[in-house]
Amino acid sequence: MTDTDTSVLTAEVADVSPVPEAAVTPAVKEYELGFLLRAEEDKGKIAAVLKEHKVGVKSEGPLRRIALSYPIRKMTSAVFGFVRFQASPSTAKEIEKVLAIGDQALRSLLIKVPALTESRLPESGYQRRPRPTVPAPAPEKRLPPPGVLSNEALEKKIEEILQ
Repeated sequence: MTDTDTSVLTAEVADVSPVPEAAVTPAVKEYELGFLLRAEEDKGKIAAVLKEHKVGVKSEGPLRRIALSYPIRKMTSAVFGFVRFQASPSTAKEIEKVLAIGDQALRSLLIKVPALTESRLPESGYQRRPRPTVPAPAPEKRLPPPGVLSNEALEKKIEEILQ
């Protein structure tokens, strides 16, 4: 995959400019669309749906072929990709309906990307706490419980009983 391949969706919807950060209103939210395609050539269908709904594409992930856990429409492998875009909730619902009904993608999933607030941002010096190390317990010596006979003593007892 080259850099030119990964930016095809952005290039195909280039006439629709992304919404600037300052202009994002509560009605416009950021979404991420994950999809499975039959072939890499089908990415134009996803771009056409986004262009039709006039959404602003912020970023996109590279397309890569993956093996499916179970067959989907008799396919055992698919091309996975994702796109982040900004749209109103009603537009996002429409895009989700179009992709669910149509044959543009084998599967698709649309999620709203949560906005990071100051309280949710990690601190700059954030580090994970180390796990406390607990020493392994020392193996205990097992002593035979009282009244247990050794093999030799057991054989003697058996011989006495049999005689």
